Amino acid sequence: DDGSSVIESVRRLEAGVLSSQNKLNNIVDIFNIAKADSSDAEAVFTALGSLGRVYAALWAKGLLTRSKDDRDSASVKVKEWLRDNYNQYIDLLRSTLQKPEAAMQVMALKQLMQMLEKEGAAVGKVSGVYEFPNESYLRTLEAVLDNDNASDHVLRTLADSYLNIYDDLRMYFYRDLAKIASPDYDPFKKTRTGERGSGTVVEKAEAFVQNAFAVLNMIRVMPKRKAEQFDSLWVP
Repeated sequence: DDGSSVIESVRRLEAGVLSSQNKLNNIVDIFNIAKADSSDAEAVFTALGSLGRVYAALWAKGLLTRSKDDRDSASVKVKEWLRDNYNQYIDLLRSTLQKPEAAMQVMALKQLMQMLEKEGAAVGKVSGVYEFPNESYLRTLEAVLDNDNASDHVLRTLADSYLNIYDDLRMYFYRDLAKIASPDYDPFKKTRTGERGSGTVVEKAEAFVQNAFAVLNMIRVMPKRKAEQFDSLWVP
């Protein structure tokens, strides 16, 4: 069966990367399976999850962060290559949020949140101070809320698995919501722009309002005003 052989191949490639830095090129092979526009949803699902485990390990090893100790040009190039591939993975997850299948949307959101936690922990370790990776979080929220394909399942997962539990995610959610909703917000000059009269801007705005209100109605916990009051953190 082709599907099961692809899944076995993904697991073998993942095991190679996790066991040896000489096998980092396996990441490209797994990514190609993950982005394949195939009817084999299980293989895509497996590959996306596999990359999540690989990048979690690379964050933990410090291979996705730059530090003052990076004097060796070869190691700097490896880190830059890994970071470039990581960014492609994040973009792929955000585009997966647009797929019609609710299960794929939820899986993409969970992977994005997992990567956010790993990024925050790794960056904080290098800088020595707590840093919430809000730029990454904001772009993930934008991908969910600006999505006219967003399922009730993915919106409920955002609220129940994250915002109702973690104080940092909830506080930054309210801040980022206000930012995304502001009329002049357009960080990459393409998010809400389209050709005049194309309907893109209006459709995006309608989707955003509908999704934002849906999530707000699912939040059952009052926001805490100060970080000192936080009990539960997603980003350590």
